[in-house]
Amino acid sequence: GLRTRKSGQYRHVDLHLVVARHLPVGEAHSLCDKIEAEIEGKLPRVHMLIHCEPCEAVEEPGEAICHGSSCGMNGKGCPEGRCPISDGNKENRP
Repeated sequence: GLRTRKSGQYRHVDLHLVVARHLPVGEAHSLCDKIEAEIEGKLPRVHMLIHCEPCEAVEEPGEAICHGSSCGMNGKGCPEGRCPISDGNKENRP
């Protein structure tokens, strides 16, 4: 989810970021820093808030990583190339 609003001369950006469930906290933090830097480089006077949370579609390490539309990766890494979230196939959903 992404929301933006303007208040005076500032743009406020709220971003809901879903990451792989077993991504180490340090890596998730680095990813958020990179996203913030990219946006701040394009939008002057921006205030960023990123809410990072784990994808709930994968339960154990070693399983296919959830890369559905909610994760922004378009099915890469999903079992047999199919995303249990975005492909609409109820049989493949966790």
